[in-house]
Amino acid sequence: MHYYLIEARAPLYSVKVVDVYQVASAYPLPTPHAVVGALGAAMAHAGMCRGLQCMKEAEGLVVAARPAAVGELAKFPAVLWRTRGVLEDKSLPAGLEDYAGARDAMVREYVYAHAVKILLVTRKRVPQHVIRLMARLGDSESYVSVVDVLEGKPRECGGLVNVAVRAAKARRGSYTLYRALDERGNRELFAYPVVEEGGVYRRGGVEVGSKVLCLGEAVFPEGDGW
Repeated sequence: MHYYLIEARAPLYSVKVVDVYQVASAYPLPTPHAVVGALGAAMAHAGMCRGLQCMKEAEGLVVAARPAAVGELAKFPAVLWRTRGVLEDKSLPAGLEDYAGARDAMVREYVYAHAVKILLVTRKRVPQHVIRLMARLGDSESYVSVVDVLEGKPRECGGLVNVAVRAAKARRGSYTLYRALDERGNRELFAYPVVEEGGVYRRGGVEVGSKVLCLGEAVFPEGDGW
């Protein structure tokens, strides 16, 4: 296995909670599948594959792609205006009246955080220059820049886990449950190691019933299936 701790920065990001529509609630941290999608897009930019094949290759390559809670973050709503029918009809509205009728709005939550850190575990080594091409974590406004990639062998440590884990793995701790898409796009119940206090999400922790490993600031369970 190959282990990476990725640090990304962004003005804001939004990964929509599954099963919501008009008010698009956002996860406080990116989902595993969003990270896999970002890696697949990076592989395409690097010329390693093309189109949907990149997503399939990324899904087969990644063992775990889990966000790590390392600091405070805040969510806030924003109103997004969209022009409907442009892609479907392959044309712009003919006039002002048509344009007004084609406009629609929705409320979407966004997240502000100083940095986003992600633990990535892969079956084969991924060149760091490919990881640094990861450019989006979420919707079309969720652009990020990868500023650091720590590659190394994790060491045995202890304490509470600070990455998202499957809820069945959690014994106790301070965390929030979310149903989200895992690395293969399947719906799973995850324990996110964050808790909301006064409108701000703060770092929590999850106690698991196995040995714990550390890579940089990421603390995660040993083995797989978590």
